[in-house]
Amino acid sequence: MVLRCKEAKSYGTKKFIEGVFSDGDSCLIIEDSGSSIIETVKDLEALDVVCSNAIVLLDREQGSGVF
Repeated sequence: MVLRCKEAKSYGTKKFIEGVFSDGDSCLIIEDSGSSIIETVKDLEALDVVCSNAIVLLDREQGSGVF
């Protein structure tokens, strides 16, 4: 599992992508809004991580209580 930060922090590892991965690893992107998928793919591919699939979870707020 990796996490993409919106910006590199001035403390800690100072990286945009946090987590454990190796060159050539494949990943599945799971996003809660879909708005940052393209940026995430660009950042991961720059680190030689292959991104070929994404899942976006949406809550349409229709009150079903099932998610």
